[in-house]
Amino acid sequence: QAIIPCDQVGVSLFDLEAGELQILALQATGTPVLEIGTQHPLNEEWLAQLLQNETWLIADMQALANATPIQQRVREQGYNSSVSIRLMPQNKLIGALYLLSRKSNAFSRDEIEVAREVADQIAIAIHQSQLLADNRQRAEELDTLRRVTLDITAQLDLDKVLNTVVKNAM
Repeated sequence: QAIIPCDQVGVSLFDLEAGELQILALQATGTPVLEIGTQHPLNEEWLAQLLQNETWLIADMQALANATPIQQRVREQGYNSSVSIRLMPQNKLIGALYLLSRKSNAFSRDEIEVAREVADQIAIAIHQSQLLADNRQRAEELDTLRRVTLDITAQLDLDKVLNTVVKNAM
């Protein structure tokens, strides 16, 4: 909000298989439209716009003909313009950075460009965090497999194992 004047800024993550988004982070002056951690249905039009274009700007929310339920909530709380910027590390859509303003036509090209740069950094950070979590899970699984293997081999009859190895080696 300090870099780009707006009344609310947030980050949402997408679960494309479930058709949902989750609010990961937000900062608002006043009451936020959505709460951190809440899940909402993904809107197909919004998704298509983000897949097709890096940015989706709505300069005047009041003039929006077919508002989604979330866009209706945004309008009802007095916001008049929004910009959504996709989070797409390695060509995989994972979420969006969004900014809301109570003013119409609130976001300039320069501000949107700065928001794009911020979105790119957020996308990289989220992607790296997901990779780290995956690596930790794999490490835990390998450690469990190692312990199970040790337990099994500790119960084997060493004489039988060595005889089988010698017998098959000849």
